[in-house]
Amino acid sequence: MAGVFITAYSFVAAVIGAGFASGQEILSFFTVYGKWGALGIALAAFVFGWFAYFVLEACRSEGTDDYNELLGRIMSERMMRLSGVITFIFLLCSFAVMTACFGETAYLLFGLNKAVMSAVFAALCAAVIALGADKALKLNGALGVMIAAGITGAALYMLRFREHQTFAPQVSALVSGAGYSGYNLIGAGVILAKLSGNIRTRSGAALAGGLGAGALLVMMTLIYVLLSIYYKYINLGEIPMLTLAMRENKVITYFYGAMLVLAVVTTAISSGVGAVELVGNKKISRPAAAAAVSAAGLLISGAGFSAVINTAYRFCGYVGVILVLYMIIKYKKYKKDRK
Repeated sequence: MAGVFITAYSFVAAVIGAGFASGQEILSFFTVYGKWGALGIALAAFVFGWFAYFVLEACRSEGTDDYNELLGRIMSERMMRLSGVITFIFLLCSFAVMTACFGETAYLLFGLNKAVMSAVFAALCAAVIALGADKALKLNGALGVMIAAGITGAALYMLRFREHQTFAPQVSALVSGAGYSGYNLIGAGVILAKLSGNIRTRSGAALAGGLGAGALLVMMTLIYVLLSIYYKYINLGEIPMLTLAMRENKVITYFYGAMLVLAVVTTAISSGVGAVELVGNKKISRPAAAAAVSAAGLLISGAGFSAVINTAYRFCGYVGVILVLYMIIKYKKYKKDRK
């Protein structure tokens, strides 16, 4: 059970990053579709849980914790290389979003220079990533529990009494929900494969996927409801949830700010670990690879927090859905042919 919880909340920690905890992703992918955004959230949570189960069970049954090795058994070499390139690009973009968000948060809360704080953040993440995937992901698992509880509690606090509004239905929310889960799953496969060593049975893989999906569903729903109340009525800024927390009081502002920073740290570490795992080899040391990934992420972060989410993330989302479906189909065929 300890392995199941570490796996589930390390997965949660990898998904809850700057875009999620800040509310910017929920705003862009769900709130804009009004009440139909709830349907997109339900679909996204289901896909998260199901994909986690699929990767964990596949790695467990194949006896590997290397995502590249798993893909190598079911895909052609050309497709595996294409998948690796797309995954690496997304992980760099994800790291860049976390870096930009840290700088933005430091500026909003303490008035510190964004560029300097982003650089400090990237350097600290490189140091943690250099320690190795196992240590970094165990740290993420512990922080994931804290973040899930903290964000849920803060959102409930801010929702304690608020008026509601009427929304226009948008069926396209389903497509947005699929895209949202899709881009998160591009990089999640690498992390889940590394975590699969904690899983001993098929039911353990299912439980880990269910726990992760449940935690994400609760948080997405609460943030969605809260943002829906204020959407189009006030300027929510680059970090909507922090904007709303600042309207409450200093205690909830700094508490949510701390949760946001932890979420940024865990996802940055997960993205960095995934990127290093993809490019790491005997010729490049882990510290050197970690430094290179962090430097590249810092450069991309200059494009801006919401800009990367609304461009690179959305594009990667639809590509991610296609890649995941392709991988599942190929894995089914692989198992059938092996039998």
